[in-house]
Amino acid sequence: MNTRLKNSLASGAVAAAALLGAVSPAQAVVYVGNWDPAFGGIFPNLGWKGTATFSLPTACDGLSGTFLNSAPGCGGGAISILSASVDFYNVAAPSITLQTLNFTSPGAVTSVTLATPLSISFVPGSTQLVGLNASFSAGVLGTIAESKTSTDSYKFYLGFNGNTTTLGYTLENYGSFDCSPPPSSSASCGYSSSTPDVKFTRVTAAIPEPETYALMLAGLLAVGFAARQKQDR
Repeated sequence: MNTRLKNSLASGAVAAAALLGAVSPAQAVVYVGNWDPAFGGIFPNLGWKGTATFSLPTACDGLSGTFLNSAPGCGGGAISILSASVDFYNVAAPSITLQTLNFTSPGAVTSVTLATPLSISFVPGSTQLVGLNASFSAGVLGTIAESKTSTDSYKFYLGFNGNTTTLGYTLENYGSFDCSPPPSSSASCGYSSSTPDVKFTRVTAAIPEPETYALMLAGLLAVGFAARQKQDR
């Protein structure tokens, strides 16, 4: 290996190390929320067991209180719902899942509420997620008998309010979820009778966010390309 190539690789290694150091602070903490109520109302036989995954920036760790996602620091638009799903079942046979609703179009997370963890299993200096305000912007169509009334089919919308969650519904042909002002009939638009508590569990320490991996890959590819160019000369 000639001196110029060695120098090029050395410079590339330094650049890659600098890049990794620059992006490593871009990390997140992941929480999972779970709930399992009956729907009630116009769907009396419908159970809706759910789970959702949330990502908070590490700037939130060690903090207590309510923080807007639009504010700098613990926020900055980095608080997000990564995924959510609801399993429909008949309350008479709760062990059998009849349909799974996968929510993939999250709306904005407006705020989170954090508290100092009481459990000794938490990492010192970490924070417990105890509530958030957020919703999904797209409805998912229910296709089972328990999610219909007579001949009408419904779309379902998932939302979070503080430490509780709710499942809204509209007739299938509604373009969006909007129950304000209240509709003239609960058969066209409404909410679940149950608003169960969400049990938030911290499932990871800080992990790199997707943008971090992208920057790391781009940097390594650039270093490899530069070294190959020098070698071909």
